[in-house]
Amino acid sequence: MACGTNAIKTCLCILSVFFWTCAVTLIVIGSIILAEYGNISELAQSTEILAPSMILIGAGVFLFIVGLLGCVGALKGNKLVLTVFFLLMLVVLVGEVVAVAFGYYYREQVGTKLNTKFHEMIKDCKNDSSDASCSEIDFIQEKFECCGADTYEDWFMSTENYSIPQSCCRENNCTTPERGTNETIANEVIFTRGCSAKAIDLIEDYFTWIFVATIIVVILQVLGLIGTCVMLCRSRETPYSNLDSQGYRV
Repeated sequence: MACGTNAIKTCLCILSVFFWTCAVTLIVIGSIILAEYGNISELAQSTEILAPSMILIGAGVFLFIVGLLGCVGALKGNKLVLTVFFLLMLVVLVGEVVAVAFGYYYREQVGTKLNTKFHEMIKDCKNDSSDASCSEIDFIQEKFECCGADTYEDWFMSTENYSIPQSCCRENNCTTPERGTNETIANEVIFTRGCSAKAIDLIEDYFTWIFVATIIVVILQVLGLIGTCVMLCRSRETPYSNLDSQGYRV
């Protein structure tokens, strides 16, 4: 009996360490996203693409607290702490399922919003370094090696008389193609793929990894819930005691 309980305690402690690792990872990833893409404020506000980074940081802090409770509850065998740990794990489990389902549904809407906003920003861009829209577009095009919303020809509809910005160039100070240029020829000097397609591909890749990671975490959480239930049930059992010759507990 004691051997089984100790094994469960060890497993819960390992699970808690796993929670801490996940917590630190989520906080770091969320912080990197904010630091890396925090300067695209106009695009972020209209499409809420930076909202997941805030969610990641919040989830990381929450998971750290859950892991701490699990470790303390397992080592001390405290029923109250174990109960709180059990309930919080249930909340995390339900939250993960809802988040994945919501993310799967919302990812297409994000792609549509990004495409619409890209077109608006390109149309209004004045090719001026002081223009916030142009600065954000330049950052995105250089970062992801793309040009325009759907294609580089989107710039032909801008207010700059069919001018393609330098951020679309594969090399500095390239000669940008004119309207009607064959895409094969244009591809030699500029990025011809649209930024919306690049962004959607990135979202799809991230979602695939998040889905796989969620499945692994859910399995571990279910095992943790079972282990916590076993510990709570065993803590209610009255342990065996030695009796003296008259039948009283020693």
